[in-house]
Amino acid sequence: MSLKVIREGEDRYSLWSTRADGLLLEDVPERRLHEWADHAPDGSTVPDVEELVAAADERARKNTGPRSYVEAREWLSGE
Repeated sequence: MSLKVIREGEDRYSLWSTRADGLLLEDVPERRLHEWADHAPDGSTVPDVEELVAAADERARKNTGPRSYVEAREWLSGE
């Protein structure tokens, strides 16, 4: 599954699935992302939450464009 974490605000994140083209978790604390990964079904490929969060924080720091996933659909879909 291809996942992206989106920073929603200070210590708030959403988890986007490019495969499902939708949110799996919306506006949750980082702790909730870790809980989600910890409870993935056996045999699932679980992403490194720390890496996803670090990438989201870096994008948010550099981003001067749209601030919500709705405004940035082309980025989320990989176009």
